[in-house]
Amino acid sequence: MRICVPLLLFALTGCTAVKSSVHLVQAEQDVTRAEQRNADDEAVYEYTMALRYLEKAREENGYADYKDSSELSKSASEWADKAVKVVEMGGPEYRPKPPAAEEESEDADMPDGSDEPLAPAPAPEAGDDLPEDDLFEDE
Repeated sequence: MRICVPLLLFALTGCTAVKSSVHLVQAEQDVTRAEQRNADDEAVYEYTMALRYLEKAREENGYADYKDSSELSKSASEWADKAVKVVEMGGPEYRPKPPAAEEESEDADMPDGSDEPLAPAPAPEAGDDLPEDDLFEDE
């Protein structure tokens, strides 16, 4: 019974570390594959993101934060795959474009619901009386 408890604890904690290590090795292989396909010249953004995620994954793994290391490794693999795709498509000009956001007019939030801006109020002239402000009157 005494042997079973430490083995059980070791198995439970070891699984997370092993899974993280597997993801880290996979990310390293993906980044190396991207580098071999010249992604550092043709897909600079994606390749740099893959490298930075991989560096952070290694750092978190070193601090025994295996969950974060695993997530960061997965992100590094995704960015390395994107870099390879950009290289295969012919360079950064073929990078997938983000979905177009709805173009909102600057005047879309006008009180009357129109797209026309409101006309400015006329400036008071020197002889006009300005309205009294009741905020500072004594009660």
